[in-house]
Amino acid sequence: MWETLRAWLAENGVISFLVTAVITIFGALVVYKIATSLVNRTFNRKFSWQSQDSLNHRGVTLGRLINSMIKYVLIFIVIVVILSKLGVNVASIIATAGVLGLAVSFGAQTLVKDVISGFFIIMENQYGVGEYVSINQNQGIVEAVEMRITKVKGFDGELYIIPNGSITDVVNYCRDHMRVKLDFSISYDSDIDKAENIIREAAARYYENHKEIMAGEPLVLGVEALMDFSINIRLIAYTEPMMQWDVSRGLRKAVKQALDAEGIKIPFPVQEIIQDEPHKAEQEGRDA
Repeated sequence: MWETLRAWLAENGVISFLVTAVITIFGALVVYKIATSLVNRTFNRKFSWQSQDSLNHRGVTLGRLINSMIKYVLIFIVIVVILSKLGVNVASIIATAGVLGLAVSFGAQTLVKDVISGFFIIMENQYGVGEYVSINQNQGIVEAVEMRITKVKGFDGELYIIPNGSITDVVNYCRDHMRVKLDFSISYDSDIDKAENIIREAAARYYENHKEIMAGEPLVLGVEALMDFSINIRLIAYTEPMMQWDVSRGLRKAVKQALDAEGIKIPFPVQEIIQDEPHKAEQEGRDA
């Protein structure tokens, strides 16, 4: 029985087909394993000098893109080889696939535009995962940079999903030191020089305790504006990316406490009510 079955399989080329299919699939798996290993090693080594995960994401994304392309190319080759072994005219299939691909490309121009834009975003390293950005006026932290879309997480929890092809303007707040600009109000009867010295000393003490998140000692610029009820003194400082909010809150607290300790108060609007004599006399008569 087995001899008859084997003879039938050999006569009809089934064994040859199975052997060819197994060898082709195994060879494709080996090539895929070697190729993806080389791609991963190349991109990890190329981008290993970058310390920020947001910048490393560019290499990871490109590596995944190339691995995906390798996978689909190998799958196509395996299918063509197996079909040719079955006696199928693969030339006509390839020609048909080319025509279908051309038709799909015309019908998916937006998709193609998104993918091409995503490729250039990654190659140009415009922004990366974990960075604070503004994309088309949508501000937040980048959660993902993909070939077709970019995901940005807003500070209130909203998730912006932005097609890469629609991105027209990008502001990246994490590629250089960030500036903190603060105005402190004092009353008109306060000593301006004394107030500036107090602010300067308080800011210097804060800097000594937070050097790791600041790019230099804060600077008191002086009187910035003369308001209706106050004199505004401006203070600026430079921080590491994403630390500007912590530094702003810390400096406000430190300067406020220092001004209070020296008796310099932040003014508030005062209203003076003047009442003429007839109304005053009438009111006194009513009271009597």
